[in-house]
Amino acid sequence: MPVARQTLRTWFHRPWLLATLAAVLSAAVLLLGSAGVAMHQVQQRESQQMNAQGQRFLERLEQLFGQLREGLDVLEAQPLRECNAELIAALQQVSYSYRFIYEAAYMDATQTCSNWPRQNLLPSPRAPDIRGPTYSYWLNTSTQPNENLAALMLGRGNFRVATSRGHLTDVVDLPAGGSLMVVVEHGSRAIPVLGQARSWPPVEPWRASRDGPLQVTPDLLIYRMPTQNPEYQLVLITPRASLQAEVLDGWWWLLPFSLLLALFIGGLVYQLARQRQSLGAEL
Repeated sequence: MPVARQTLRTWFHRPWLLATLAAVLSAAVLLLGSAGVAMHQVQQRESQQMNAQGQRFLERLEQLFGQLREGLDVLEAQPLRECNAELIAALQQVSYSYRFIYEAAYMDATQTCSNWPRQNLLPSPRAPDIRGPTYSYWLNTSTQPNENLAALMLGRGNFRVATSRGHLTDVVDLPAGGSLMVVVEHGSRAIPVLGQARSWPPVEPWRASRDGPLQVTPDLLIYRMPTQNPEYQLVLITPRASLQAEVLDGWWWLLPFSLLLALFIGGLVYQLARQRQSLGAEL
């Protein structure tokens, strides 16, 4: 045992061995640390971009919904209730006055007319997806292949106004693989409006105090947009498929600095060990 202990002590007193161990351990620690820094930077940038994008989308969507409701209020306030040239002119005037209204229509049990006299673009009658005290909402944009028929439609009384999927796409520049959904029934159900349908609610519970409007999961970024309307909320969901590539991109910039610093530490340890060895020989 004393011989083995003496041999081990001799090995560890060799400057090149100590320097190699110091360089390897330093490189391992620095590489792990730089990977953590790169991950944190990517996540921070990702969250900042999503928060800014979600806030911008919310403002635009609120403007769109506001125009649809205003157009309905104008139609409901005017006295015409018979499909004639005057009512069609009123419907056309509303569609001209509001940028996001693609179609305005009147529907009752016996007649239907639209601002498009030769083609009625409204979908077949069905129960609204959301029925509020004043307005009803039909959301069928994701499942309808025709851009014009893929309408986000609002109704009040016998009047209907709709915006096309093209208008929605202009308002919401959805990221690749993203989804815009309307959440109803106190957050228990989500209806896709743009993009693919996704399971709802998320597997991970949302904690408002910690997550704020943005929830980050291993695969998705989920941005909840609280609207001014209690009947629905809006959710923007985008995948995190590029996270690993972005981390690697950031890490490659830190890699050479980590290796150079590890070599510097190894060289410093080598110099200190040589000095200690020289002092021991002199004594």
